[in-house]
Amino acid sequence: MITVLRHSAVLIGGRRYWLLLLSPLLWLAGQAFLLIAGRLPTFEPASAQNTLIGVPVAILGAFLGGRIIAGEPDQRTLEIAYTVPGGAHRVWLGKLAAALLMLLVSLSLMAAFTFTFFTGFPVVQTLYGAAQAATFYVVAAMGLGNLFRSETAGASTGSSKIPAASINADSVFDICA
Repeated sequence: MITVLRHSAVLIGGRRYWLLLLSPLLWLAGQAFLLIAGRLPTFEPASAQNTLIGVPVAILGAFLGGRIIAGEPDQRTLEIAYTVPGGAHRVWLGKLAAALLMLLVSLSLMAAFTFTFFTGFPVVQTLYGAAQAATFYVVAAMGLGNLFRSETAGASTGSSKIPAASINADSVFDICA
């Protein structure tokens, strides 16, 4: 099972798929720079779920979701997926599991860095809300990528809702309050 997850992660993110896990940390680095420069006020515990953790992990989720099924024609592996014993759904379930595992690792890294360097927050509620939003964007981008038959269209259409959700984050995704 570990081999299937590793191969699925390589299919989704390339040979250096582990760099995708670290990419949301760039968001925290940017937020820290703005905080030190005086462009942002201090962060409250309620902003951890949405501003610090939720937005970058949701963007990563939209990217990974767009690559699950819609990446097959672009990588020219669709025909191979249909010849797998047990059906093509085994390949796509493996890729979905790998994407969700990658999101979970990235979410854990983001939570650890946010809790250590920015603000304390209620861990269970915050991680549940951020994981729920990221999983939604994985599934939405996967479905839209399959509908539009393009990983780029699926990821961009799926992630186009993230700015609107982050603007209304206090009323939509805020479980911490």
